[in-house]
Amino acid sequence: MKKNVGNRNKNSDVLILKGMLNNLKDGLNNFELLLKLQFKILVCVMRCERKIKFLKKNNAHLRSVLKKSRLPKEKSLAVKEKIKYNSEVITAEKFKIYTYKMFGDAVAFLYIDKYTIKQLYYNVHNYNVKETSGDLSGKSGLREEWECVKLACDNKVPALLHDITMSIRHGDVSLLGKDEPFIIEMKSSSNTNKRVERQKSNLEKLGSFIAKDEAENFRGIPLLIRKNLLTEEESYSQVLNECLNDCRSKGMALVEAEKGFYICAVREGNMASMLENIDFDEKKEVFPVFLNQYKNNGEWLPLTPFTLLINDPYDLHDFIEGELTIACFLMLDEYKKIAIELGYELVFVSNDEYSILLKRIGEDIIFGVSWQMLLRVPLEMMSMSWLIKESINIYSNSLENSTHNDELNQGQGNTKNSLFEKYKNLFSY
Repeated sequence: MKKNVGNRNKNSDVLILKGMLNNLKDGLNNFELLLKLQFKILVCVMRCERKIKFLKKNNAHLRSVLKKSRLPKEKSLAVKEKIKYNSEVITAEKFKIYTYKMFGDAVAFLYIDKYTIKQLYYNVHNYNVKETSGDLSGKSGLREEWECVKLACDNKVPALLHDITMSIRHGDVSLLGKDEPFIIEMKSSSNTNKRVERQKSNLEKLGSFIAKDEAENFRGIPLLIRKNLLTEEESYSQVLNECLNDCRSKGMALVEAEKGFYICAVREGNMASMLENIDFDEKKEVFPVFLNQYKNNGEWLPLTPFTLLINDPYDLHDFIEGELTIACFLMLDEYKKIAIELGYELVFVSNDEYSILLKRIGEDIIFGVSWQMLLRVPLEMMSMSWLIKESINIYSNSLENSTHNDELNQGQGNTKNSLFEKYKNLFSY
């Protein structure tokens, strides 16, 4: 018999949104549902914004009272407690906005390739994250943007409002077809200035790169080339959701998705007792990732959102609320063995740029895999063994071409002078 877990409030916005999202996933040509889901996200976000605005105004008034009035000690403490409480509610409402917009991200990931979405997250001139737009409430042009989305969907063309997402930072609306998204920048007037011209130029550069998969002098790189994966990505998202189903009935669950890749889910009890089933030898390297931490800190972006990763609405609700904890443990020594079998030595590093460094045994060239790509393993349930093999295959196939390959960054040409000199002491062969 299953335990009665989580908040069973049927009117919960998260439960409603997840139900709609699951239905949309099963029928991407359901344009009416696509519109309703986006409108529901829009309503939820704007409701939170109004509440935040009210609370900020209330706090400003209370601070003014404290400053200008000589209140008795007890009343002064009560006012300060009210300010503190309001501030906590504001933080909670901001987190709700983030959560709702992660449903917008889920819509984007249903229609757009995840590696394309990554390109829409960063600035055009560098790999700094592009700033988000302001509040939706009172935004000039929002009505026109929504009318554009409605018009497209009415004509059987899926369309997405960017303001309800976290990861899409360029343009206002995307038309979503079989190929790459067609990005539209809406303007409420015909006026032009340097800012408008700059936005237009940046969008053209970005659109050209997405369409052609290459660009010169893009994001500070002389020649940036995107390449297709050589083999189909292997994912353990189904294994994760089976683990969550097991956890729902038992209170906690542990599964080994592949040799060296453990997924742990806990609702009741101590995770430490569950981890006794894993061989944690002091001499072994272990990479632990607590998914709740990345969710809580907003560090999940721009990867496949947890709103899409977790299938069951109640599991998702409880994960968001912190009633369900999910963690992954990568036994790094197992993956070093895989690399050795393929003729490569693998080391794990901790810096902002690389997570994995690989060197063909007997050679002096080192190539790396970015931290963001490694995080796709625990946060998207990507197979770690597949990632290592794919990285090596891409490197082997690109030896004849001196190109830069984004996340699987081979950095050809100057590798021996930079990565080799910097990291050679980490390698044994």
